[in-house]
Amino acid sequence: ELQSGMLDILRVIAAALAVNSNQEHALGWYLNHPISDFECQTPAELVSKGRADAVLRYIASIQDGATG
Repeated sequence: ELQSGMLDILRVIAAALAVNSNQEHALGWYLNHPISDFECQTPAELVSKGRADAVLRYIASIQDGATG
């Protein structure tokens, strides 16, 4: 289970890096950015609750031009 959780973290951070290649900004976003679409929870909070796929869909929507 720990390995699965780490994989989810890495998948989300990799996706964030695809949007913003600045590692510091991508990690800061993952740890600190409240997402209004998810009741202002951060990506890190969502991933810790098993919602990595939802965060990945959110990142994909950003890449497609949506805001949130």
